[in-house]
Amino acid sequence: MVTYIRICTYSLIIRFQKQTMQDLIKALKALFDGTRIRILKILLEKGCCVCEVMQALDISQSRASHNLRILQDGGFVKSRRDGAWIVYSVD
Repeated sequence: MVTYIRICTYSLIIRFQKQTMQDLIKALKALFDGTRIRILKILLEKGCCVCEVMQALDISQSRASHNLRILQDGGFVKSRRDGAWIVYSVD
């Protein structure tokens, strides 16, 4: 877990060198939640939809969507449409 956090921190520094401090704060806030860290771990293995995140973490659809949106706004997750589904993956 410590190694993962160090890699994420280094990635943030590189990614946000040219960004504003506000963008960096938004990204760091996205990581300071256990559920979002667990979602990132799932998405590192493979891209998946909200329903798969719900099942893997045993959380509601609204909570999964909310956390995915925060990760997306923080620049960690991207989404793509696949028919009727939206598939999320690590950016």
